[in-house]
Amino acid sequence: MARGTRYRAPYSKIAWLLAILAAYILTRPYVGLYHDAVLYTAQALQQSGAADLSEDLFFRFGNQGNLVLFPYVQGWLTAQIGLGPALKLLTALQAFLWLFALAMLARTIYPERRNWLIAMAITVLMGAGYGIGVLSYAEGFVTPRPFAEAFGMMALAFALRDETRRALLALIVCTVCHPLVGLSVSGIWLTLAFVASIRLVTLVLLGLALIVAAAQAGVAPLSWLLETHDPVWGELLNKYRSLGFLSDWGWFPVLVHALNVVVLLIATRSRDHLIATVATATLQMGVLFIAINLVGADLLENRLISALQPWRVLAWVALFGNLLVLHLLVSKSARSAAFIILFMALAVNVVEHLTGVSHVFSTAMAPLVLLAYWTDRPGAFWRWFNALLAVLATVVVVALGGYVYVEFGDLLTDAIAQIVTALLIAATFLVKGRENTILLAGAAFIAAVIQFDRQSDRARFMESDTPMPQEVIETLQGDGIYWEDGAGLMWTKVRKPLFYSCKQRSGTLFYREQAIEHERRGQLLAPLNTFDFTQIPPGRCPAPADPDATGPADANAVKEVCKAVPELDHIVLHNPVEGLEMDRWDLPIGPEGQTVYHAACDPLRVEPPRALEDYDWYPGASRGGDPPRNERLIYKIFEGI
Repeated sequence: MARGTRYRAPYSKIAWLLAILAAYILTRPYVGLYHDAVLYTAQALQQSGAADLSEDLFFRFGNQGNLVLFPYVQGWLTAQIGLGPALKLLTALQAFLWLFALAMLARTIYPERRNWLIAMAITVLMGAGYGIGVLSYAEGFVTPRPFAEAFGMMALAFALRDETRRALLALIVCTVCHPLVGLSVSGIWLTLAFVASIRLVTLVLLGLALIVAAAQAGVAPLSWLLETHDPVWGELLNKYRSLGFLSDWGWFPVLVHALNVVVLLIATRSRDHLIATVATATLQMGVLFIAINLVGADLLENRLISALQPWRVLAWVALFGNLLVLHLLVSKSARSAAFIILFMALAVNVVEHLTGVSHVFSTAMAPLVLLAYWTDRPGAFWRWFNALLAVLATVVVVALGGYVYVEFGDLLTDAIAQIVTALLIAATFLVKGRENTILLAGAAFIAAVIQFDRQSDRARFMESDTPMPQEVIETLQGDGIYWEDGAGLMWTKVRKPLFYSCKQRSGTLFYREQAIEHERRGQLLAPLNTFDFTQIPPGRCPAPADPDATGPADANAVKEVCKAVPELDHIVLHNPVEGLEMDRWDLPIGPEGQTVYHAACDPLRVEPPRALEDYDWYPGASRGGDPPRNERLIYKIFEGI
């Protein structure tokens, strides 16, 4: 080995690892308390005793967090070092663990060092959403799902290496971290660990027998297997788009997974036995679990199957669909139409992921990729046909570029910065020369770090040590507090139950009483026309009374809500209401602060005394009504005078 070659590999490997880290930071910036991180943080505060949220609608009738170990761990860590540091530490831990597990899996599938590193970068950069795109693998905010996914990948890697005991242990840890993730990977794991053998059939039958026995014994939640949604509960679940029922999703899964499925379909025909086995197992379990979801949840409305959400196997369809892209690329000549079209589809998908554009464009590329690989044959006709496919693929790429340019406006600079960073990451693996590789990886990492902190002002305030103004804490007494779009603020800063938020609907698939009560409260508060109604995508929660409004129509609307909801104590809104006396609170959120407006309900329920002019028996009266006895007496005295 030449002297200059001896040290080239370690430096290149470090540069590639730095590029992978840059890809992760770029696609999963720090957003703090965002999405489900708010819900899991509320569970952590409740479990640790840092806040008493037992009367909050999210906890009152039961909470799925009780079935997961993670809130206890997060709650303990928060109590030790504080909310903000705990979130940052868990974010770093889940990133390290997830990337480590991905490296194990990629290295098992791609023995060559350069290939498994490139495969990792592609998997991180490509679109990670699954289902309807609400969830994604390797989420950039703190939830137990990335931890569970990491152990799930370890279980699959061990299974592919025929290390069954380690694979089983990793699967158990995965299920403890998040039972739904454990279930989603279990089918693929069983298929890879035992292939088609009598042991596989025996294990499946034994598992089913244990589940039925536990259900018969009344062990919750397995006892839900013997329950269905009653008409009232079922109607409420079907009224809104739910994560439990695929029939509500329309064509969204096709848009999200079209390219993944095409890649897996092509990979099933691979000459590499391991690649073909992984692709086949993923597709088979994907079809099986989707069928179970459609029959058990959508058709039979079984409570347990709806709660288990078997469709989450699509997370692994997305992961393996992205992980196996490299295999398809290296199996073709770089000059072939199949290679060029798949490479363009990869680029389109990455741009969609970085910019948040819908997967319409990569979905359009999916059939072109499939046709290109199917028609990669000798002959003039096929060459012309592949040239036509390449032209169509170019049209899709240009269309995506035009869409981003036209639609992004002021955000175009940010989009370009992200795309350029992704190009630097790609160049790290493509260029030759140790110095160039290190330089490109360093530039990509610095660019990604610059864009890493994308917290909103509110999220930054929620995890900071800055307290809520004392006036707010002292005023908000009681459990009946409605704060417009204030779930995170109420749970992390005020640390009191919130009366209503669309976020509280997440448990309605598990608990009947929660679904009914959430609907009742939503319908009663709908006349307020607040953010919780007007800014929520249609079909997810109760609709506002006036879709075009941005708040209550007038003071009477607020008064009527207070009268209709006797358990409501306080209302906090983003904007003042004309004709209603409200407290103004300036919150330390962002450089310029944010202002909210408060009204107590009790005074609004008291009717003011009616003026004499309001009765028809008084001269010049404006409206009718029987006068109270004392006011009639006053009028007689007045008449006598």
